[in-house]
Amino acid sequence: MAYRLGAITLGVTLAVAGCVPQDHPAERRPTTPGVESSIEPLRTSPGQVVLRCRDAVASTTGDGGSRRGALVIDDVVIESWGPAGSPMSPAADVLTSVPSTDRRYFAKAPVQLPPASGPVSIRVIEPRGVTLGWVPGYLWTDPRRDYSLADYESRWVTFAGCGGAATYLGGVLSTESSTCATFEITTARRGRTRVVVALGQADCDASR
Repeated sequence: MAYRLGAITLGVTLAVAGCVPQDHPAERRPTTPGVESSIEPLRTSPGQVVLRCRDAVASTTGDGGSRRGALVIDDVVIESWGPAGSPMSPAADVLTSVPSTDRRYFAKAPVQLPPASGPVSIRVIEPRGVTLGWVPGYLWTDPRRDYSLADYESRWVTFAGCGGAATYLGGVLSTESSTCATFEITTARRGRTRVVVALGQADCDASR
């Protein structure tokens, strides 16, 4: 399965690209009880991966999730992005969806949205060796399903806001076992916020 992540600081704006929009509409997907449909229609752009309510799992806490050790922006909870850095794990050791030859590192970071949230986007600003890897929950939670994380990898992901509290599963990949990564997070109320997250280390420069 997967593991870990680390520290943060705040700032303001920028953009970045990635792969091709990936919505995989032809796949047969199970519905997610308690999550319901998207609150707002989502616009897609080149390089953006979009995960919709059918790709989420219902939050077990009912309020958007535990905030301990997490980054919280606009009641959106990103687990393990809090101030205490934690080591990344070799991706091939903790993910069945990457080949054994993959030499990158992975940090698990579920994203938890409160009920009736608007869409939330995360973009990688820097470094170049960092990508995002959130996937549909029914793939993540079922070890019998054979899929490739590469189909969902990008540097820009958007999560739909749903009628109920929803959790999107996945995290961050990096070519380095220890690095400071800058992300731009966009929420409905606050707009764009820059954060610096310590991947595999506990101290990152807030001025990045």
